Amino acid sequence: MNKLKEPTTTFSLVARFFNTSPTKVVEIFDKYGQMRRQPLPKIICIDEKHWRHKGQNRYMCVILNFKTMEIVDIIDGRTKKAWSSYTQIIDKKELAKVKYISIDMYETYRFVRNQYFPGSVLLCDSFHVIKKYQ
Repeated sequence: MNKLKEPTTTFSLVARFFNTSPTKVVEIFDKYGQMRRQPLPKIICIDEKHWRHKGQNRYMCVILNFKTMEIVDIIDGRTKKAWSSYTQIIDKKELAKVKYISIDMYETYRFVRNQYFPGSVLLCDSFHVIKKYQ
């Protein structure tokens, strides 16, 4: 795990160093390398990213801190069920601290705002608005 702390280190490099397979390094990382969830900031951006994943979800949902553009958390999936599971582990007071949510126009994200962040202001990111109406 210490070898994986360097930002330029890859699973393949660590595998070569320890004379093992990249798959084994990934397995060890997945087992022991879980990161703690960052607290939700006042302004979040929600978007999805397609990924090659052996699980059932083809998309991951990425939550960003709008001000820093740093990843706050990643949810395995972008469905209402995935969001329900995710928000169950977060204190309601923390959810209430989110005041603005920037999303694309995906219907589930509007549901997420209404269900879990009802006191927040919903913003549609300009990229998707412009793309839709060009």
